[in-house]
Amino acid sequence: MSHALRRSLPSVLLVLCASMALPGAVRADPQQQPKPLHDEDVVAMARAGFPDTTILLAIEANACEFDVSPGQLIKLRQQHVTDAVIQAMLAAETRRRGNSPHAAAGASAAGDPTIPASQAVPGHPTRAVFPIDFFAQQFIAKSGATVSQATVYVGRGRLRLETEHQTVLIDPASLTGYVWQADQPAKVIPRFEGIRGTQNQNGLSRYLLPVDPDQLCQEWINVECRRLGPESLQGRRAVKWQITEYFDDDSTGALFVWVDERLHLVSKRQAGQYTEELRNIIERRQPAGLFEPPARPPLEPNEPHPRQQSPAEDAAPVIPR
Repeated sequence: MSHALRRSLPSVLLVLCASMALPGAVRADPQQQPKPLHDEDVVAMARAGFPDTTILLAIEANACEFDVSPGQLIKLRQQHVTDAVIQAMLAAETRRRGNSPHAAAGASAAGDPTIPASQAVPGHPTRAVFPIDFFAQQFIAKSGATVSQATVYVGRGRLRLETEHQTVLIDPASLTGYVWQADQPAKVIPRFEGIRGTQNQNGLSRYLLPVDPDQLCQEWINVECRRLGPESLQGRRAVKWQITEYFDDDSTGALFVWVDERLHLVSKRQAGQYTEELRNIIERRQPAGLFEPPARPPLEPNEPHPRQQSPAEDAAPVIPR
């Protein structure tokens, strides 16, 4: 794995259902057009034992016409269709209908997704914030094949990353992260890798923090950044950067990153044969309860405070870099 990517990539993602014809393409005989995927096709694949990754790829590779009414979503859940697949169906149907929130100038039935927020974190006048609530799915691929997946939620100025085995919650305002597994209290990690003003540089990935699309490296250390210009990713405006990282062993790593102009978050990274990318981005207010860590039980008399734990006790989650 690329040295740079091995040091920084988190985990996971979903896939996009698209059926756009190429400009100028010869229209095929309608009788030869493949039938779009429907809810019953997804249920059949789930009952046949296909893993989520296969079903998600099928949604990506085919035209889709899903019934995503509340009653139907309940039926899908009762038929053991997973949350990840249901979310992919919702995102695919939103795009098919052409009414994704970002395509409609940020409007949505859930209300304006833009959260009133100050332009900088108190005490850090240059630090960026998350200006938009959104949901997305994220995955890491090697040579085009998905190797890990996750789900990303942003709301209340915080980021939540859910993998199969653990959840990470990021609070940029306090530069603090919380990591926990199912039915376990959250572990506090008050440090980020390569961020100015943090203690212990070997912490959570800096790529989980908001950034200014036009000033990517103003809070990063041990890197050089070269702005390559605007690009479009899945119909969204992004700014592409070339990054050179300098490590403690005097080695270097090179990668490319794309920063979404509306989300103020790195939406794609590429280093060698590895790629991490956000897809199925939906701008929408997220439930407030997603952005609070689980309650920690009272400390035992001799138990150290989470911020006083040693690095070994308070280790960051294992993240491919």
